[in-house]
Amino acid sequence: MRYLKKYNESKDDIVYLHQIFADLIEDYGAKHVKIPPQYNTHSYYEISIPEISIKNSPRENGVSRNLDEYLDSYIEKTEKVVKLCNEIKSCINRIRDSFPNVKIEYSVIVNSDTNRRDIRLEIYDFDK
Repeated sequence: MRYLKKYNESKDDIVYLHQIFADLIEDYGAKHVKIPPQYNTHSYYEISIPEISIKNSPRENGVSRNLDEYLDSYIEKTEKVVKLCNEIKSCINRIRDSFPNVKIEYSVIVNSDTNRRDIRLEIYDFDK
């Protein structure tokens, strides 16, 4: 019964965490990783955020670009990365303000097939 109480109490917190990450989910394709309740014996929330690639090429769609186009493209991609990083930091700060004893861990997951990189945030012990 104690487990059920803790699980039910954390549901409101999970809704709140979804709200904090709503922009990342909507704008960047971040995904909440659902943990089956039988394995979630403590407050836990996990989100996977696709990292923006800043790889740049002097050719786009088979057409050579001039130096200005190349640099403009690189600047645009870099600005998107900075915006994403600031958004993640803002979310983390909001979580820490609401849950002072929270533990946040991160890892970078690389898909070897696609070379896609995701930032995975794991949030523990966020009960108020």
